[in-house]
Amino acid sequence: MPEFNRVEDDYAVSAICAEQTTRVQTNHGDLVAQEGEWIVYDYLDHPTVMTYDEFMLRFVADGSLSENYLAQHGLAPSILSLSAGTVGEAEDLVITGTHFGSSEETSKVYFGKGELVAGTAVSWSDTEITVTVPEGLPLSSSIFVHVYVGEKFSNAYAVVVTAVE
Repeated sequence: MPEFNRVEDDYAVSAICAEQTTRVQTNHGDLVAQEGEWIVYDYLDHPTVMTYDEFMLRFVADGSLSENYLAQHGLAPSILSLSAGTVGEAEDLVITGTHFGSSEETSKVYFGKGELVAGTAVSWSDTEITVTVPEGLPLSSSIFVHVYVGEKFSNAYAVVVTAVE
């Protein structure tokens, strides 16, 4: 799956090309990218769907992406969706995305804003992670989930953590 990560003005931080119809959850509803369309995340991590032509005009025609870009920079992990927008402390959360690696040996899932707290991985694959939400996070407010793989952070994804009764 073609992907890149960089800052251009204040626009794109990361982008992935959908290999199949892909639904991306946002705070404002779902976006759907068809096969071959690009999901582009801005500097606030808001996704936008672009056609191949729009993506090429914006990011490739200006020479900003070279053929060996991926070889030079590697693939960063990318979160596409979470199993829930609200989750309780110590409950499991499923993260779906790309480039998570095959195991959690050198990777982590972090929660928080500012100070990050690692969750405990229950299962891990290149496209799906099940993680137990750590206790002690701020409750009833939006915090961010990040996947960290090989010295690269994914895009942030918001979740609300609640107390478990």
